Amino acid sequence: MTPEIFGFVTHKTSMVPSDWRDAVDQWVALEMDPAQIEPLRDPDPLVMMSRTTVYVNSVIAYGRDGPEDHWATPEHLLTTLRGDCEDFAMFKLSVLLNLGFDPEKLWVCVVYDAIARQHHAFLLVFHDGTYWILDNRTSNVIREQDLEAITPIMTLGTNDDFLHGRPVVR
Repeated sequence: MTPEIFGFVTHKTSMVPSDWRDAVDQWVALEMDPAQIEPLRDPDPLVMMSRTTVYVNSVIAYGRDGPEDHWATPEHLLTTLRGDCEDFAMFKLSVLLNLGFDPEKLWVCVVYDAIARQHHAFLLVFHDGTYWILDNRTSNVIREQDLEAITPIMTLGTNDDFLHGRPVVR
């Protein structure tokens, strides 16, 4: 599945920084302790998304990487319990995969937030015809169409990665 988001054109790419791709792959492969994630399980996927974002946002402390961006491996993040936005997104990706979500409908999304004037990342989930955002800046699960001033740059999926660009208007 191709994530068509925020009105931007999406193209498959292989031009993803290798450390980003390696970190996502490690989170995808992580088998979590079922007892740890069982309290997040629910018949309603939106409830599981909400519980997951609240859980991860409460377990991990936010901390900037410093001058060099670092995409944390599971071992690093689960040892330090400190990470930045993409680390929260990858942890949420792993939790939802372990809860049985379709891997083809989950992406770590790297964006530019014009309101905050900074690059940011969050987990993007396609469910029931809607793109949902699980963000470390809120405990709410947000519909894609409810966010403003977001420019998607790249999405990293479980198998495929995508670049985004504005459509050409002639």
